[in-house]
Amino acid sequence: MNLLTFEVHQSAAIVSVVLRGRLTLGPQLRNFSDRLTALIGSRSASTLVLEVDELSDIDSAGLGELVILLTLCNERNWRMGLLGPTRRILGILESTRLLDLFPHFPDRASAAGWLTGLPHDQHTG
Repeated sequence: MNLLTFEVHQSAAIVSVVLRGRLTLGPQLRNFSDRLTALIGSRSASTLVLEVDELSDIDSAGLGELVILLTLCNERNWRMGLLGPTRRILGILESTRLLDLFPHFPDRASAAGWLTGLPHDQHTG
């Protein structure tokens, strides 16, 4: 069934979340949402990096959750970006006209400047 799993890694300035499986409607999406909402609410300004290279699928509920997290990050003065989106994920984000909302990077090297707060081009990849 390839259910959503996620691992949260925290440092002083960066919260990195490794996502695997399907970012789709279900209890796992709710667990993901609750965990990240609480985390963002409990910390001062930071950076959220969602490592999405192991996502196999995303549906409208998953897309909605990404937009909700981005909005919450913006309200709390956090930055949020996607690391390693596959062609499939990029295609879904592009077809729904959401791609330009999310800074996205094919790998850590291309995200390095953004992760350290240097000026960046949001539309890499």
